[in-house]
Amino acid sequence: MQFRKLIVLLVTLGCVACQAVDIDPVGVETPTHREVVLRAMQPASTRTALGDGDGAAGSAQEIRWTEGDRLSVWARKSGASAYQFEAATFQLSTFNATFQSADFLATIPTMPAGTYTYHAVYPLPTTQNGTQVSYTLPATQRGDYDPTLDVMWATTTGNALQPFSASDYPIQWQEPEMHFSHLMHLVRIRIPAGKNYLGLDIKRLDITFPQEVVGTVSFDVTDPENTATWSNLTNKVTIELDDKHRFAAGEGYVWLHVKPTALDGELRFVAYNEAGVMSAEILTTVKKSLQAQRITPIALSIPESPLAPITYIDLCEVANNLGEPWQTMTLSGYNFAVANSYNTTQTVQFTPTDKKRYLVAVCADPSAMRGATLPLNYE
Repeated sequence: MQFRKLIVLLVTLGCVACQAVDIDPVGVETPTHREVVLRAMQPASTRTALGDGDGAAGSAQEIRWTEGDRLSVWARKSGASAYQFEAATFQLSTFNATFQSADFLATIPTMPAGTYTYHAVYPLPTTQNGTQVSYTLPATQRGDYDPTLDVMWATTTGNALQPFSASDYPIQWQEPEMHFSHLMHLVRIRIPAGKNYLGLDIKRLDITFPQEVVGTVSFDVTDPENTATWSNLTNKVTIELDDKHRFAAGEGYVWLHVKPTALDGELRFVAYNEAGVMSAEILTTVKKSLQAQRITPIALSIPESPLAPITYIDLCEVANNLGEPWQTMTLSGYNFAVANSYNTTQTVQFTPTDKKRYLVAVCADPSAMRGATLPLNYE
């Protein structure tokens, strides 16, 4: 199992560094809360990663702690009915240059000596009530690896967190340590070089799965595997890329976070390029188990549009000689592809953008457009 490892390092009293700390001196009240540091370790021999479904070498997605990461942690003493603390937030404080370890800080109630059971989840849950938490995998995702959708869980048993002098830092405790496991599945999609017949980079993918794959999951942090329930499920997912992350053939991947489930049936894709032109449907039959902690790689060839042949005209505004800003620009005289549909229109209209660049999809062969006049009207 690949995982993130958490090692409890230290508890301090919030004193100035190198100042002597008296745990319970005569005449001074024992502090009721102490600052706790959790160290997330990624040893070189145990790199945290999501592996491919087919185990292909060199194709794992490495997962590392990043700035802003936060954990929710629960602790209950052996034999106690109540938790010592519930959903305490641990904030990433520091990590080393190789990202093999990171320290998370939180202030928690003082823990009496004894043996404790610890549970933790990442990221912070959308909702939490006692040990019940929930997360949502949205039906529209942005196409990159999104750590807020990579739900992870860990549990362990160990001693109470004990303070030590700040002058002893760093010190590595051998217990308790927590091994995080990924609870969701990742789909990784690429377009092989030369396999985008739609023309222009892809901006959007609509995917219809044979079974429901996204929604809201709720579970008990004491046993996610056997308590997980899903609601608001759908089998339709959209990957919508922003202007900085176009999906080009032969370059990189897009990612989709989905629930672990068994797929059995027809899988449907429709791609849209940056001009809004739709590809023909891509249909395939799939029978596969999407397991937690795994990646399903997909190589997707994008077919041309049913409206083909299509000529793309790139209009760039380099100067405005109208004497005033224009409000709308209308093109006419040809069959234009309607964005996000298989329809055509005789006119297409634009409003000004900061980029001052406007893509037009004309349903015609490039040779037919050579020397042609494209009427433009401004208002």
